[in-house]
Amino acid sequence: FTGLRWSEIAGLQKDDLNVSASTLRVDGSVKRTERYGTKYSQELKTALSRRTVYIPTLLSKMIDEHAKTLEGDFLFPSPKGQLLDYSNWRDDAWNPAVAATGFPFTFHDLRHTYSAVLDSAGAPLDMMQKQAGHSTARMTVHYSASFTDRVPHVMGEIDRIYAEGV
Repeated sequence: FTGLRWSEIAGLQKDDLNVSASTLRVDGSVKRTERYGTKYSQELKTALSRRTVYIPTLLSKMIDEHAKTLEGDFLFPSPKGQLLDYSNWRDDAWNPAVAATGFPFTFHDLRHTYSAVLDSAGAPLDMMQKQAGHSTARMTVHYSASFTDRVPHVMGEIDRIYAEGV
């Protein structure tokens, strides 16, 4: 529901959430380095990655409630309250969740799906580009158009899985 990159989500801090506007400010991310391990950085993938992203009101309220339970600055810390490490998160949380769905997909696929959903909802190209933080509109078109034709099939499969009680 955000279209953010994993590193951007892991780098979100409490003051990046604006509940009244239902937005998240992206101005940092989590990086993994050989020398220092996982660290927070204000260096982002592209200049347009620094942005404010609109999110559904319900999600904004859910994140706000979650934030109230946290001691540190980051919205999505590790179980020990530290910065999330991608490898640990992938192995401990993501892979088991994906296995339970029966769909083989990556976290980055959610970004592509987000673009496709925006496209299907009729969002203008400039809005889609800004939400995704793409450096060019061409990149946005590539991801949105390539998935749009598959959205009805994928949503139908998701409906089928929910109907089966998974």
